Amino acid sequence: MNVTALALLGLVTTLGQPAMPDTQDIQVTKVRTHKLGVNYKPERKKDIQEARLFISRDQGQTWELAQTITPPQDEFTFTAKSDGLYFISMQLVFLKGQAEPPDVSKVLPAQKLIIDSTPPVVRVTTATRIGDEISAEWTVDDKFPNDASTKLFYRALAGTDADWQPAPEGSVGKRNAKFKSLVAGAVVLQIVTQDLAGNVGRANKEVGETGNVLGSMTAPPVLPNPIVKVSDSLPPPSLTGLESGPAIPPMLAPVAVEPTFTPAPVQPAIQPVPAVQPDVPRPIAQGSGTTPMAIPAVSLMPTTAAPANPEGVTATLTKSPKFDLNYQLEGGPSGISKVDLYVTRDDGRTWIRWSTHAGTENPLRVVLDTRFNQEIEGEYGLKLVPVSGAGLSDAAPASGSAPELRVQVDTTAPMIKVFQPTADPANRNALVLHWEATDKNFGKEPLGIEYSENPNGPWKSVAAGNDAVVPVAGGGANPIIRLANTGGYSWIPPTTLSQPKVYLRFTAWDLAGNKSEVTTPNPILVDLTKPRAKIQGISPTSIGR
Repeated sequence: MNVTALALLGLVTTLGQPAMPDTQDIQVTKVRTHKLGVNYKPERKKDIQEARLFISRDQGQTWELAQTITPPQDEFTFTAKSDGLYFISMQLVFLKGQAEPPDVSKVLPAQKLIIDSTPPVVRVTTATRIGDEISAEWTVDDKFPNDASTKLFYRALAGTDADWQPAPEGSVGKRNAKFKSLVAGAVVLQIVTQDLAGNVGRANKEVGETGNVLGSMTAPPVLPNPIVKVSDSLPPPSLTGLESGPAIPPMLAPVAVEPTFTPAPVQPAIQPVPAVQPDVPRPIAQGSGTTPMAIPAVSLMPTTAAPANPEGVTATLTKSPKFDLNYQLEGGPSGISKVDLYVTRDDGRTWIRWSTHAGTENPLRVVLDTRFNQEIEGEYGLKLVPVSGAGLSDAAPASGSAPELRVQVDTTAPMIKVFQPTADPANRNALVLHWEATDKNFGKEPLGIEYSENPNGPWKSVAAGNDAVVPVAGGGANPIIRLANTGGYSWIPPTTLSQPKVYLRFTAWDLAGNKSEVTTPNPILVDLTKPRAKIQGISPTSIGR
């Protein structure tokens, strides 16, 4: 996980006059996960309610809230779902409700970040040898190439890895090279290049004498095992500034650690979408909590449609990275010797063999939170490949193969923030309950609100009616009636309260089964009586007599 420092220097600027950072330089990185630090100013930290991280994928036209933290938390964790250009900005929200800065469109982004995790594709187009002179040309397919990093190595065709030597200095151009070989006979060329993000691509070519191209060679593919590391068959002896050492699987491997880069000073910015009206008083409670995790069962043939994710692809939601996978097998006389589970994180572009199981295991236990998978949350594609007792099976899923089942792991509980209730201007007998609840997988009615005269209950749903008691199957009363996440609810307090004070409890559920519960720490005054005065006339004053 890359650690990226983004200091909130805007804490000392004047509201409405932000210090514009220099964001002309765009940082390029191959790492998708970054930690972004918040530097609270000590003299103002006590006045800060929360810090917000905002992301834009369309160069600042629209912004989305990526994460919210509250002091003393001083670090965001940002994980990009895909490659591309990201604008990053932050905002501070103070206890009195003002935001600094108030509008992301009025300030420059704190950081412009290009995430590029795709290695360059190198193709040797021509390679000839006439006498001792070798010429080669190649192409590089990459969005952010760095041709200045390109190097060429060569050795005798029958040589070993210890025989690699670089082409003479000055002989390698942007996409071509020409030099005199110190090796007689057929040789192997290796072109190695690096893009601006640090991804490395390479290609090999065998060249015979008098222009006879013997054929082409490429480095062997990485084996689909997430733990085993496979070295390239033709590594250069020394490659200063470029990636070296064994290759790792392209997906689900630990997030690489790059040198920390320090972007321009951050002026926090935001596209604010307030959940409450500007005149609503300060927050009085907030929190996020997850109920104990159960191990769900996931079927390869679900009987009900799973909720659609933001990209419109059907996925089964689960709050646990461990679950049981139900499946059916069809085999021949030799039976089933094993079942291989393949996993993709990019919708079938790349696959790895995740685990191997006995053919008699049904349901099959899937464990996604393994030591090499550092990004647990997100979408996974699953595919099973059984092997017969005779060793026969279908081929491993190729690039472009669609998953049999998509599973989205969501382990994050909803965040709930409760605000001070206010009088309902449309109903003198009602209070407006205000809240802000956020989660990436909310359903249509994810929220429940209850009240009690005691902090430990019993609780009654505010949506059950004034003094109503709603029976529950199996005995008991007063279930939580779920509400839409509108941010406000007009509630008429019951007339049977023994005192004009109640505690409020807010509960939120997401579609993955995560649950959060927040109770106001102090009772809320619900006296809606407005004092009145009636003039009864005048009488002579005794003052001054």
